[in-house]
Amino acid sequence: MSASQATSKSVDRSQWQCIVDACRLLEASDTPISFTHLSSDVNLSPWHFHRLFKQTLGITPKQYANALQRQRSQHQLHTSASVGDALFAAGFDSMSQFYSRVPAMLGMSAADFRAKAAGVAIDYSIASTSLGKLLVAATGEGVCSVQFGDSDGQLLADLEQRFCNAQISLGSEMFSDTVACVAELIERPNALADVPIDVQGTAFQEKVWRVLRGVPVGKTMNYKEVAVAMGKPDAHRAVANACGANPVALLIPCHRVVRADGSSGGYRWGIERKSKLLKSEKQFE
Repeated sequence: MSASQATSKSVDRSQWQCIVDACRLLEASDTPISFTHLSSDVNLSPWHFHRLFKQTLGITPKQYANALQRQRSQHQLHTSASVGDALFAAGFDSMSQFYSRVPAMLGMSAADFRAKAAGVAIDYSIASTSLGKLLVAATGEGVCSVQFGDSDGQLLADLEQRFCNAQISLGSEMFSDTVACVAELIERPNALADVPIDVQGTAFQEKVWRVLRGVPVGKTMNYKEVAVAMGKPDAHRAVANACGANPVALLIPCHRVVRADGSSGGYRWGIERKSKLLKSEKQFE
């Protein structure tokens, strides 16, 4: 490697670290951080910081901050004693700001969100498959969780932890059809799984998941290719993180994303399961 190449690599790593540091500052702060202060905190000019942030993650600093505030708002509305407590804990400066922004962020009023969160019903069922236990859970809107595991107890405990305010119950006989449809994708990945999903992520995560749902059976993409498909060629590390955050195995086929060298790469539910899924899908190419 030449000296100029080494310097370029060093700059790339340094710039990536600036974006990581900026994200950590946003995540750690209980109140909004101005764009000017944020760029100053990571020792970059505002213009360069904005360009580098969007180039790296595929979204602007404001979009990232808004996604964090949406997540905080959801959490606080679930857990706070009142809407007033929730708004200040989520980092809003005033009631008017909170009530003007929350409907667009959550798709409903704060009161409706609290009521829905308190009463949301989730059905679940666990099936035995060739890849171990498979939990499928759904709200009235669609499947919200598909998880592989080694025991019924652990899978249920994880579901209850993630949806701690929901009313979780074992699905009816009718729900078993949904579970069977999802489980069938393990042995027959080309089966038509017209199953609605009810998942939420950051703006960037949802873009990644849309790309993944378009990867055909028997094909793979690497993290860089997914980033390029999104029009964000430098965001491959963020793509990997979005794959790891996928809440519905099989329905969003994150197992079809591999490393640039063709090796499996990581998988939330274990490399062995990923390898078996990819091997099985090859015959349907």
